[in-house]
Amino acid sequence: MKVVSGMTKMIGMPDIEAYNVIDAMEAAEKAGDLKALQWTARRIVWFYEQSESYDSDMFCNAEKLFNDTYADILKRDPPPESIAALIARGDQAAEKEPPDAEEATDAIDTLKAYFENSLGGKIYKTVIENLNALKMAIKKAEAQ
Repeated sequence: MKVVSGMTKMIGMPDIEAYNVIDAMEAAEKAGDLKALQWTARRIVWFYEQSESYDSDMFCNAEKLFNDTYADILKRDPPPESIAALIARGDQAAEKEPPDAEEATDAIDTLKAYFENSLGGKIYKTVIENLNALKMAIKKAEAQ
């Protein structure tokens, strides 16, 4: 990778796995578990080696290639038992609360604005009617 002068480059790493490894690293540090710290350091270095630098929203590492390779590495070099649960939690760490009525209404308004600017005629009218019906259903559900 080469950084071009005057441009901010980003390093693309898979966030869920990286967050899990960082959490495991912090737990290993608190516990004084050198073996676990070494393991997490190897994962961070591997993430860095697999990453690509970019200066846009483009994600440069193919999902399937990463997932297959990462799974193979975990088989060959499994995490120590003391941090295995942190590494295995996967997408659970990124789960969010479901959106509330206000967030859903904002999303519908965003869709409405998009369709106003990109569609016309009968299709636009049908889409807007459906979005309005969805908004009313959300308000009704919130009221109950």
